Amino acid sequence: MAPEVRIFVTMGAIPPFKKGLSKEERAQSESIVGNAIMEKNAPFFIDVFRQAKELGDVKLYACGLAMDVLGWELEDLEEGLFDDMVGITEFLGIAEGGEIMVI
Repeated sequence: MAPEVRIFVTMGAIPPFKKGLSKEERAQSESIVGNAIMEKNAPFFIDVFRQAKELGDVKLYACGLAMDVLGWELEDLEEGLFDDMVGITEFLGIAEGGEIMVI
């Protein structure tokens, strides 16, 4: 059985998920890595997250603070990726008992 995976997307990681952006615009916001992904035609991060959600128990949470600062709602992000918008304290409650990795 695959493990539960809970991902908290915050601050600078939120803008590339904005609905309606082209791959090039998303790559620019990722800078060096995004450019390398485009050059090497590697799998794009949004596609990887979609596949992960299809294959296992994966949930993505948008940071409430980052979303508030940007003036965005969940509807402003790519459809079907995010399960909820929460603050860090709520996310830590959701992730309680699991392994937490910060990258």
